[in-house]
Order: sequence, then structure tokens, then C-alpha cells
Amino acid sequence: GDLIYVGAATDRAFLDEGQVPESRRSASHIKTGHMRTQIFKVTEVNTSSNTVTLDGTLEFDIPLNNEGGYNSRVMPVRAIENFGLQDFFLTMDIEGSHCEGYNRNQFSESNPNGVLYRYENVCAQDAIHGIILKWAYNGWVDNVRIDMIGSHPIVSEFAKAVTISN
Repeated sequence: GDLIYVGAATDRAFLDEGQVPESRRSASHIKTGHMRTQIFKVTEVNTSSNTVTLDGTLEFDIPLNNEGGYNSRVMPVRAIENFGLQDFFLTMDIEGSHCEGYNRNQFSESNPNGVLYRYENVCAQDAIHGIILKWAYNGWVDNVRIDMIGSHPIVSEFAKAVTISN
């Protein structure tokens, strides 16, 4: 019944497969990060063979470490379980921030300050995520409006079995 985090060190083979340009590979979060992660629930423990059975299939290979010596990880984790968030509005007050000059309309040549359908952080200095579902298990988010939040409206890394709707 425990949760287990599996994180594969980001190695050259993975970056090659993703066609990541050499010029982008020196960032610290790439050298020392796990860009492939999954969370599983342990369904069985066999102490005689020192193995565990997980509730799903691992979707990637796990190198012991990458070329820089950064290790992959498998570790038990604790998570918030059986939660729900619903029926609210979330926004960021952009007045006086680096985001102030941007608007919620669609980005185009005639509207270069629009952010709709523009997937980039236009004011990174003031970036704030909306809802962060980190170390979360078996929950839901429903009927939430998120407008002009500054960065990702919902972050769901390190989460499992979470339903997001409306």
C-alpha cells in the first residue's frame, strides 16, 4: 500500500531520443534532474527475494546514473491522499508586476502582448503556478477557473490517480 517514486536520471540516450539540441543540454535541471518519473502503489513485498510488485508498468528504462554521475532514484514517498478542490476562481493580480503589460487575448502580430495560446513564460520574474499537485494521490480538481495566473495553471508532477475536469 505504500507509494514509491521512480525517477530516471536524464542521460544522453534520453536527450538524443528527444532530439534535444546540444546547446540546451548544459542546464543544471537537465544534468541533475529526473525528466522521467512515475509514482506507483506497492501491491506486494517479497522479503526473501528483496523485491516489490507495483500496481503498474514502468514506462521507461532506468539507467543507474547519467554521464555526470547523477543517480536515478527509487524511494518511498508520502502523499496527500483522497482530496478534492472545486468551485473556485484563481487569478494573479498583475498590477505593478512584470506581467502588467500583457493581456489575456490571443497572441498575434497585431497583439504581441497577448498570452492566449502562447506557451512561454513571458514574465518569469513573477511566475506563479496556480494549483500545484505535488505528492498527491487519489484526488480531483473540478469546476475551477484559472485566469492570467502567470505560469502553469495546474502542475501535476509527482501525482498519481488525480482527475482534473471542468
